[in-house]
Amino acid sequence: MRTLARTATTALLCAAAAPCPAQDRLAPPHEAVTQPASDRPLTVASTPGAADADISRLLGLLSGSFSGAERPGSPSLTFSAAPVAVEGFPNTLLVQVARADAPAEPFRLYLLHAFRRRGKLTLRTLEPWGAPGLAGALAGLWAAPEAVRLSDAAALKPSSDMAVVRIGDLFRAKTLQPVPTTRDGAVEMRSSLAISGGTLRLADAGYDAEGKRVWGQPGGDESELQEIEFTRNAVTPGVRREPGGLTIVTTVPPKPDAPRHEPGGEITLHFTHWTSTGLRIQSSRDPGREPVKVRIPGAPLAALDRALEGIARGERRKIVIPPDLAYGERGRGTVPPNSTLIYDFECLAVDNTPAAPGVPEPPSADPHAHSHPRPDPRPDDPIGSPPTNGIPETPR
Repeated sequence: MRTLARTATTALLCAAAAPCPAQDRLAPPHEAVTQPASDRPLTVASTPGAADADISRLLGLLSGSFSGAERPGSPSLTFSAAPVAVEGFPNTLLVQVARADAPAEPFRLYLLHAFRRRGKLTLRTLEPWGAPGLAGALAGLWAAPEAVRLSDAAALKPSSDMAVVRIGDLFRAKTLQPVPTTRDGAVEMRSSLAISGGTLRLADAGYDAEGKRVWGQPGGDESELQEIEFTRNAVTPGVRREPGGLTIVTTVPPKPDAPRHEPGGEITLHFTHWTSTGLRIQSSRDPGREPVKVRIPGAPLAALDRALEGIARGERRKIVIPPDLAYGERGRGTVPPNSTLIYDFECLAVDNTPAAPGVPEPPSADPHAHSHPRPDPRPDDPIGSPPTNGIPETPR
């Protein structure tokens, strides 16, 4: 698995985040995730309201995929966003920022909510702090926003507000007030955003108790924020939508010549499994666990057979399975009733050699058949068999 190094970001991207390793105090904030999750300056408040022309225009400009400008010695970044349904928070985007070489593992994921405060356009960042697994579950789903339905406002914690001004076709936003932080000697941080056409600019900077900038882009006035530029691109993940609401997003495409699964073939996978509320069920990436092998068809859910068919070595897929194709109204094991399931699969190897004689054939998985669980599967049972050692079950 790739190890996420220190990465570029922005205050909008980094209004709050997990603590990061020590680094050069003069390095720009675009080299690391900045603010620890303990910094939560605001209180959750629902702000319902219909979108007006400016809100619709702003969210439309921010939606899509953007690539960061190349910078010597720093990884290239992507910024991706799309409108999603969040109960109590209309006009909200799901936003993720990732290294271009690790698109399935964004180092920053949050929601961006647009509303009017006393008539003035405002952008608010909402962090998924109330559900630790939610960011991982939602990663990549900006490409299939119809699959995202968030109804638990307690899972979302505001981190910063930005006042927005429109000047012709340009929208410019700045933090209404400094945001508390503890990063590298700074006690507060400020952010800015500018979007016009296909160009997005983002920045942040940290200041000490005397108002001196201690990190951020060097140069310029102490109060000036030096912005990093992103350009809109037409590259989006492949999305497959199946009957019944099954959704498959290819977050990392395979190489053109990579071997691809054929019916009855065996694949070796890393996987992580959540519910759509962020409840993490199990992962082969946990300590003491290993990748699994499974013949397709033959997965615990027929919907997984449909979602994994044709996967290629090196490919990574995010899969959303609605309740009717999973464990339904009763739930099962650690999965509550009426849960939508989300899986992240990474294909490590493909072996299309037929099963050895005497080995029972896996159950048939007609793509058009009903996709309820196979007999007696538990959601926290292993997906397949380990290549070497056994995989311990998730503790009950």
